[in-house]
Parts: sequence; C-alpha cells; structure tokens
Amino acid sequence: MSEELIAAAAVMGRFVVAFALVAAAIPKLLERHEFEQAVRNYALLPSSLVSSFARWLPRLEFVCGLMLLFGVAVMPAALAAGALLALFATAIAVNLVRGREIDCGCSGAISARRIGWSLVAADLALAGMALLAGLVGTGVLALLKIGPSGTALGNADGLALLVLGGVLVVGFTSVAAWHRLQMSTRSLRRQLEVAP
Repeated sequence: MSEELIAAAAVMGRFVVAFALVAAAIPKLLERHEFEQAVRNYALLPSSLVSSFARWLPRLEFVCGLMLLFGVAVMPAALAAGALLALFATAIAVNLVRGREIDCGCSGAISARRIGWSLVAADLALAGMALLAGLVGTGVLALLKIGPSGTALGNADGLALLVLGGVLVVGFTSVAAWHRLQMSTRSLRRQLEVAP
C-alpha cells in the first residue's frame, strides 16, 4: 500500500471516529437519566459506579471526538477513542452471549437501538480506524501535534476527507434511523391489526 493511501485512510478514520463519538455523546449528555438506565441494564458495573460512569463516559466521548476533529493531540485521543470503542464492543458482546436483548444506549431514547452483533462489528471497525489514526499519525489539519505527523497529505486533502467523513457518518446514521423507523412502523401496524 502506498504511503498516501495509508495516510488518507488514517485521516478518514480520524474524522469518521470523531463525528461518530460526538454524535453519540450529545444525546447521552442531554438524556443523562435515560443513559444511566442503559448503563445499568448492561449489568456489568457495581450499582455504586453506574451513576458516575454514566455521567463521565459521554463527556469523555465528546472530548475525544472534538480532539480528533480539531487535531488536538491526535495520537493520544485516537488511542483513547479506540480503547473506548473496544470497551463498548466488549460490553455488547458480553450481553449478547448472556442472551440479553437490551437497548444499546448509543444514541439516546429518541433513537433507541437493540444490541446486536452488527453493533459489535461497527464498534470494532471504528476502534480499528481510531487505532490506525493514532499509530500512523494524522498531522493534517492538526492544531496540536503529538506523535507521528503523517506528512503524505496536505491540508486540502485533509479538508476533503473531513467533509467526506462527516457525510459518511451523517448518511449512515440517517439510513440506520430510517431503517429503525420502518421496523417500528411495521411492528406497530402488526399490533394494530391483531388488536380487537
């Protein structure tokens, strides 16, 4: 693989992870009590830690996302984001193995989503993108550089990848929300047909 292609993949991964983290953190911050209940439903933490975890996790997601977006200490932010995403994948996988069907708590109560193996795969893919961004270095469009600086691309390339990353995340989120809405509508229609 060429150096430019690897650098482009790292920059794209950085922006996709940044947008995904910020988009996931905002509903959790706005609906703190609902997110706390989602954390409690995972049944992985002692009750005494649930409230603190639910309060600080979205803040950490949001800060990591902003750091990646604005290029502030990309390497540590990307590695922290990768660790968070691997943690999410593990928590979901543990509950799937337990045979539990719970809301993932990923996007707040408005866009409720059940856990599934596709969510584990998505979190692991995002973790891989974050790891690539952290290890290869994405000094493009970076305000504060720490670690490798990935000089194969210029700022114009970085700007194009920033826009593309945003479009991909918004597009994927919109399609997923539309699909969940369609499934809910079908379920509601079936329930109305069965009702006397």
